[in-house]
Amino acid sequence: MYSSKIKSLKPEKLLKQITIKQMKKLILIAVLILSQAAFLVGQTCVVCDQAPLGFGASIIGNASTADGMGSIAIGTNAHTLSNATSSIAIGTMVKTIAGKSIVIGCGSGLTTMLTNSIQESLMIGFNSSKPTVFVSRSDYEMTGRVGIGNVIDQFGVLNPQAKLHLRADEGEEAAVFIQPFSWIGGGAASLALGNEFHGISAMKDRGLFFRTESFHNFNEGFLKYGMDAREGSVLLCADSEGTAVWTQLELPAPSPWLTSGTSDIYFSAGKVGIGTINTYGYELAVLGKILADEVMIKHPVDWGDYVFKPDYNLMPLYELSLFIKKNQHLPNVPSEKEVMENGYGLAEMNEILLKKVEELTLYILEQQKVLETQQAELNVIKDQLKKK
Repeated sequence: MYSSKIKSLKPEKLLKQITIKQMKKLILIAVLILSQAAFLVGQTCVVCDQAPLGFGASIIGNASTADGMGSIAIGTNAHTLSNATSSIAIGTMVKTIAGKSIVIGCGSGLTTMLTNSIQESLMIGFNSSKPTVFVSRSDYEMTGRVGIGNVIDQFGVLNPQAKLHLRADEGEEAAVFIQPFSWIGGGAASLALGNEFHGISAMKDRGLFFRTESFHNFNEGFLKYGMDAREGSVLLCADSEGTAVWTQLELPAPSPWLTSGTSDIYFSAGKVGIGTINTYGYELAVLGKILADEVMIKHPVDWGDYVFKPDYNLMPLYELSLFIKKNQHLPNVPSEKEVMENGYGLAEMNEILLKKVEELTLYILEQQKVLETQQAELNVIKDQLKKK
């Protein structure tokens, strides 16, 4: 009786087109199967077609074996090996080879088995030697991990690396689809992280948005938004709704101001204007006043000491007087008009002023000679007058 009922409940039919309404029926069937299995464990055995049987084991189905002590094999070609004590194999072309392991489903074809070799674990799969769902063993009073797909580690052993570990098959996208009951009607698809105040949600009218109690931090690696992002562009708010768009910004040119390795800076190329863009061909142009403790002219064009050379032609005072009356300035000195129009060079003007001071010194010395000569002549006249 048991054999005919279980045979009619093929796993392929149970998992086809499962709807929410059918879920209750599926749960009821699973409860009945497990309760029946528990009942069978308490019995001596249920054997069909004289298959091999371990101590306290039970078999329901055709071409099945239950060699593991206290194990249960239900289905066609369902097997529990001798070391798979207290294990359960349910389905077609399924096998357990570890203690307290459970396998549910069917292998592929007539020769490939779906085999659970992990102690105290659950494996579910269909038409494959690899599980679709795997539940690992738990530490004492703890809970195990769930793997979706063939979640093998570097040693080829089924070993989920997280509480829920998903691995796609070759050529398949590793995707999780969270679908609300009614997307058009405003339902949200959400993923909570940590607590209900942190997570990601998607809604048709609002798009994708983040929830957080503090800040959005991206501390490592690179962050990319959208396909329109280009080097040098930034996200700018485009409207009052907070819509952000990529905007290309002109990258600043490399600064011509360089450092010398200390606190000094220098200009690497071109001319400098302070308060003006017109440098008039000079290296530095300042529109305004300059305050300094000292200005050093390192390489003057000329200096006025040549005035003291014997061959210097000093202008006679009479000619100098005529020049001043005519031109209203000293010889070789820029006029007021020239200075107002063109300015004057500091080094050049210092040299001119020094030259005029040195010329003035020569004039004084000449006048001193004349005074001394006149004083000598005056002394001679005084002496002659005293003798009379």
